[in-house]
Amino acid sequence: MNSFRLQSNPTSTFAYSQLNKTQALLNKNIQRLSSGLRINSAADDTAGSAMATRMTNQIRGMHQANRNSRDTNNLLATTEAGLNN
Repeated sequence: MNSFRLQSNPTSTFAYSQLNKTQALLNKNIQRLSSGLRINSAADDTAGSAMATRMTNQIRGMHQANRNSRDTNNLLATTEAGLNN
């Protein structure tokens, strides 16, 4: 005669749940340490992430303006050389 008996152990269930939470926090901290970044995703710091994105876009714009300025300078130098001949 086979009889099945189900048992529940609330203490082990709680311990398992806490272990999973601790593991998730450990993984997050390892990711932060290994990347060397203060903000890995917007979830870490929403305002900081938005500011970093804005600053990155401003820097890209400045780089493009610098390239445009160099190109214009080269065009003017070429035009001047053509007029002097």
